[in-house]
Amino acid sequence: MAVWGQVPQPRTISKPRRIPAETKETSIGKITALKTNGYGFIQAADGADYFFHVKDLTDRSDWDRIRIGNDVEFTPEPTAKGLAAKRVSPIKSS
Repeated sequence: MAVWGQVPQPRTISKPRRIPAETKETSIGKITALKTNGYGFIQAADGADYFFHVKDLTDRSDWDRIRIGNDVEFTPEPTAKGLAAKRVSPIKSS
């Protein structure tokens, strides 16, 4: 409670820190579904399913080359609608 004549000090609100993409952990999974309208699903090694969109590919031209069963590396992120895969890139087989 403020006393008459005292100016209340403003409260500082800390903003959530964004973690740089380079420090986030990546996962490996397999493409389980591809839809013609630009999205698909990845199943991670732990069995969890992740949604991804063509905009989440690190190189959008990979959309024409990826197939069901291909291994990919991605950054998992929880969203309001469920699990999503960001920064998806195919793993080159040697």
